[in-house]
Parts: sequence; C-alpha cells; structure tokens
Amino acid sequence: MHEIERIGPSLAGFDDLLALDAPDYLIGDPERGQQPAAADVGPTDDEEEEVGRGLHAKLLFMRSGRKRTLWLGSANATLRAWTGRNAEVTAELLVTELVEKGLKALLGSARLVEPPSMEHSPDAAAQEEEALERARAQVAARWAAELSIDDEGVRLTHQSDHHPRGPHPDEPDIALEVGALHGELVAWPVQQAIVHLGQVVPAERSEFVRLRVSRGDKGLSWLQRAPAEPPFGEDRDRAAFVRFLGARGFLLWLAGLLADDDRQGEGDWTNDEMQERTSLERNPTLDTSLPTLEEMLAAWARDPDKFREIERRVSQYLPAVLEQAGREDPQTAEMLRRFDKLWGKLRSGLGNAEIKGKRR
Repeated sequence: MHEIERIGPSLAGFDDLLALDAPDYLIGDPERGQQPAAADVGPTDDEEEEVGRGLHAKLLFMRSGRKRTLWLGSANATLRAWTGRNAEVTAELLVTELVEKGLKALLGSARLVEPPSMEHSPDAAAQEEEALERARAQVAARWAAELSIDDEGVRLTHQSDHHPRGPHPDEPDIALEVGALHGELVAWPVQQAIVHLGQVVPAERSEFVRLRVSRGDKGLSWLQRAPAEPPFGEDRDRAAFVRFLGARGFLLWLAGLLADDDRQGEGDWTNDEMQERTSLERNPTLDTSLPTLEEMLAAWARDPDKFREIERRVSQYLPAVLEQAGREDPQTAEMLRRFDKLWGKLRSGLGNAEIKGKRR
C-alpha cells in the first residue's frame, strides 16, 4: 500500500485498483517447547497448509481469440522498462486456459482499493533509508577494486575508466568507509584510488571486504568481493585451517592419523569448547595430547607408505601451528618446538633405516 500511496493520483485512470494482503509469514523459528504435539497433527495438515504468496512478480496477460500470452519478469509498467532504457529480463509465454483461470482466481482473492487523492509524502526516516540504499547500489555498481599485500599490509586499489574518482555515491555528504573482513573500517576519501587497510595476519586474509555508507548517525553496511592479485594461495589456506584447529586440535588430528583403529584422537577437534587453544593454563591436558615416540614408531612399522603421507602433512602444517602458538601462547609454542625436534630426529632416523633396508 505504501507504493500505491506514493504514486497517488496517477492511478485514477485505471478502471479497478486491486491489492493482495501480505501473507502471515512466521518470523524466525518457533520457540522451543511450542512445537505441536504429534497427536495434534492431523493426517491432512500438510494438504491444508496455506502457502504464502509473497509476490513481487510483474506480469502482463493478453488473450486474442484462443491465443493466450503471458509476459513476466523484472520490468515495471513504465516507459523506462519497456522502451529499452533499462536492462530488464522478461519471458514471453504461450499459456493454456488453465493458467488464465489461475490468474483470475488470484484476482478474485484481491480486494478493491480507492486510489489516493493526493501523493503520499514519506517521512524523513524512510527518505534517509532510501538514500542510503541508493548509495549502496551506486557503490556496488561502480565497484572495480583489487586487493594486494605490501609492506604496509593489505592494500585496496580501485581502477575504473568509467568511475575514476572511485565508487563513491553521488550525494557528497554520504560518507564511504571500507575495511578488511576482520579489521576496522577506515574512511575512503573521494578521488583516492588506493586505501590501506592495515596489517592482516595470513589466517584472516579474505577477498571479502566490509563497506559502509553513512550520513549522520544512520548507516548501511555490507560485504563486497575484491579479488586478490596475486591470489592468497595455499599459505593463506593452511594458516586459516591451522587457526581453526588450534594447537590441541592439530595434535588430536595427528593422533588420529597415527592410530590404526580409525579413531580421531581423544576428542572432537571441531568443537571449540574442547580446544581452548588460546591458553595452556585453560588447557592443562595439552602435554598429554603430544604423540609419543612409541606411537610414531608403531605407525611407521605398520605402514611406511602411510607414515610418509602423514610426514608430508605434518611438514605442511606444523610451521603454521608453531607460528600461531608463538603469537598466542609461548608455553604452548615451546612444547610444540620440542615435538618438532623429536619429529625431525624420527624422520632422519627412519630415513637412514630405509636406506639400509634397501641396500640389504
């Protein structure tokens, strides 16, 4: 009805003005304990459930003799939409009498409304929301930014021949801010092609950046993709994986690889509550998670080929685990360094043993 009120008197030229009531959609999931009991659900409940229309479709229907044509798509009933000035997608369909009856049934469920005698003036809050949404659409449409890494950290570079002044909105008093996905927002001045987003650790690097348009105390935020050049690559992926695992999760994962009974270590490494990876004091059992020399030798004796695959994975991920632990918990890092030395000695010893075995 707000749209009908907005265009006001221009609707008076139509014979009938119809409106469909909005469907009663549930907001969110039902609260726990409010689910209907099994005994209260009848066998025909699914069949009798009313499906909300939620229409935002635009369609035109025309019948000429026995020919029925339906146009539906994104186009509004405006000259801009139907004369080629807008980019629209519309499908032209030849339909049956059954579809025509369905459209008439839909119209039959609508109610007649009187066209407003004067144009509706939206309040200041609604106008501000529309202005910010319009600014967001302008920034998104003009977006042509890439990410790169330099000595100052993550750098965002905007390059566009069509919008050399940047992706900023038309209204000069609407501010534009940008930030790394896990970083702080910084102001993006007009006519500035490069914005430094600060230092971002490899595990938190992402091609998604945060954007915000604001005026006064009102703002609108969203995410936009800026491809990285060169791509972040496997080092970022390993760092992100290790950050998710944590030191204890890494050791539990390794214990599962070394075991021969398909177990996955002494716990669930995907459970954040069990990892408690930022402090050894909160996780006093970390020392017991370290694989023992006997476990590693047993894994090699059972299957040397599988052990070499485990060795390859440890070589890939252990440096990243050590780097993260060094930043977060020096005591944990020291323990992992001891494990690294033990692992290195084991690799060296087993390598010599394999050479001697081949000579024999």
